[in-house]
Amino acid sequence: MNQEQLLDPKRRNRNRAFLVALIVLGMLPLLAAIVTYYGAGDRIAGAQTNSGALLSPPGDFAELELADSGVPATVEGPRLWRLMLVLGPNCDEACFEQIYQLRQLHLLLGRDNDRVLRVAALPPGFDRAHRAALSEQFPRMELLDAPAELLALAVTGRTLAGGADPAFKTGLPEHGLLVIDPLGNVVMLHSWAQIGPPLLGDLRRLLRLSNIG
Repeated sequence: MNQEQLLDPKRRNRNRAFLVALIVLGMLPLLAAIVTYYGAGDRIAGAQTNSGALLSPPGDFAELELADSGVPATVEGPRLWRLMLVLGPNCDEACFEQIYQLRQLHLLLGRDNDRVLRVAALPPGFDRAHRAALSEQFPRMELLDAPAELLALAVTGRTLAGGADPAFKTGLPEHGLLVIDPLGNVVMLHSWAQIGPPLLGDLRRLLRLSNIG
């Protein structure tokens, strides 16, 4: 290649365009994964498949002000997905039944079972006898102290995209379940009525798409 060719602006521009095209093509799989993972596809007509409501933008676990025996809770350690039940001040028979259903759903994940951790967020003044019963009956579920109005704290400043439960259209339900990814992003909100096939379908889809945790 002679000096005149090196200085040819058309050739130089073609080379730059080719390089940019290679970079864009290399990034397409990553961009597609991000769009699918965080649910942007539900903005396309007919593309919505999630049962729970996606938080846009995702929330931050650190902002939920959760504590474990007085120590701020973190997502450090093994990278796990968290299914966080948000409870009221008491847990009656119906509440225990929902927690049992969540445990059964966890078992249905099969080989992905160990990628998920069940968590119960207990508000101030949570009944001590109920807390002891939860520890005894569900020893693999993590119990964390939570601020009042945890659901409101989790979704403030964010939109809820999708979600088949009518409760999301009239306001936040009293109880709920937050799905938190291994990096601490609060990505989905489900009502208690969705603890079952709707939640299981969403969770399987997230675990299939995710290469973290």
